[in-house]
Amino acid sequence: MEGRRCLLQKLDKMATIATKEENIDGINEFSDVIQFDIESHVFYFKNLLEGILPWPHQTLPTARMCKS
Repeated sequence: MEGRRCLLQKLDKMATIATKEENIDGINEFSDVIQFDIESHVFYFKNLLEGILPWPHQTLPTARMCKS
């Protein structure tokens, strides 16, 4: 939950900076620009490089080349 809250704070900050640069009034947070729900619109995908990667079977010629 902490990561989602941090993301929302960053989006709100970027929205206020953009509205100041564009001279637009009445926008104070990201959800004023676009309909956004932090609970249902944010998805987490685990880093694919973490953990043990699957290796092909040792009987395949390419597997022997990868191991050497």
